[in-house]
Amino acid sequence: MANRVLLGNHDSLGYGLFVSKPTKNVLSVTGNDLIYDSTVQRSGTIHQTSIITMSSGNATASLTISPTIDYIPYVKINRVDGTNVFGEESYFQAAYPGPLVMGMVYKKETTQTTVTVTKMNSTFSGTLNASSDEKFRIIVFRIPVASSLA
Repeated sequence: MANRVLLGNHDSLGYGLFVSKPTKNVLSVTGNDLIYDSTVQRSGTIHQTSIITMSSGNATASLTISPTIDYIPYVKINRVDGTNVFGEESYFQAAYPGPLVMGMVYKKETTQTTVTVTKMNSTFSGTLNASSDEKFRIIVFRIPVASSLA
């Protein structure tokens, strides 16, 4: 099993906190083989930011993750409308049949290469087409989602 975490003096990079990719030895790797390197500016934890548009008449919008990464990343999505920024809408099960929906419902699917946003109906059983263009701000972090959750 590889050494994955180092808090201290790295031979090539000096003092800091370092986390290597799976199977890589944190004591000897640098650059792209490190998932986290505290000697790099904090913006290094963000892999990509973008705004995508779900066009009127469509139920989905997608972002291609670039450059590619070899794990499924944590992704944050907010719907934006002019100067208004909306959080990730969600639903929960109530005491009556079906979910109780708070606002619009969007499903987010993330792979190693793509983030897809889908507009869902109020029961989460089908999709809805956007009646006008809808924009989403997407932040792709350099944080792997646990493989048991992926």
